[in-house]
Amino acid sequence: MGEVYVLRKPTFKSVKAHSGPVRSVSFSPDDQFILSGGNDKSVKVWRRSSLKFQYSIYGHKNWINAARFSPDMRLIGTCSEDHSVKIWDAEIKKQAMRFTDHLDAVTDAHFSPDGTCIASCGADANINIRDIRSGKLIQHYESNEMSLN
Repeated sequence: MGEVYVLRKPTFKSVKAHSGPVRSVSFSPDDQFILSGGNDKSVKVWRRSSLKFQYSIYGHKNWINAARFSPDMRLIGTCSEDHSVKIWDAEIKKQAMRFTDHLDAVTDAHFSPDGTCIASCGADANINIRDIRSGKLIQHYESNEMSLN
């Protein structure tokens, strides 16, 4: 529990990362960092080559379901069981934006390829796309499904 497994030829290494289960692991666009998020409400950043811990980000009130770097790696997007999507400044490790328009847990979030928007979906069966330059909701979709992942 709380471990991130990294495959290294010919074996893998277990790194104690979180104090609870890990719900999200992703690589940075330049493949130099690993980003993880979990039930301990934290995001952890690791250097991929050495598995050296870099820093943590705290700020969600419940489990983190997904954590992703923006394409230019200046931002980190997270989403949580606390019904929010947060954008963090990766350099100063502070929250830059917070969106709370989902009515239930936010299960996933991804940046657009150009890094100007973030799309999120959740247990409320909604998909929201926001322009992160202005913070405005630019598209909203409602699904017939019970929940979206």
